[in-house]
Amino acid sequence: MRTFRARPVRVDQRLALIAIESVEWHRHRSSSSCRFSAFVEPIALVVCGPETVRALDMQGNSVDMDELRRNVPGLDAELGTYDRSAVNCST
Repeated sequence: MRTFRARPVRVDQRLALIAIESVEWHRHRSSSSCRFSAFVEPIALVVCGPETVRALDMQGNSVDMDELRRNVPGLDAELGTYDRSAVNCST
């Protein structure tokens, strides 16, 4: 199963950085055992500054914020937690 999550990396008076990660896990059962494996992979970084919000993939290319908001359920909630007067995270 593969899901996405938003995780704050750094927040200060000038900007907020939010990592977007892909989390994939598998469970394997047999008659005598059960195995579990999980992988976490960074896929994008959201940069919230006073003037703009930008998302960049791991190669530094722009990523569509609307697509990220659709695919990462916690992103809007994470963006809403920052003090807009200190770090403006609205688009």
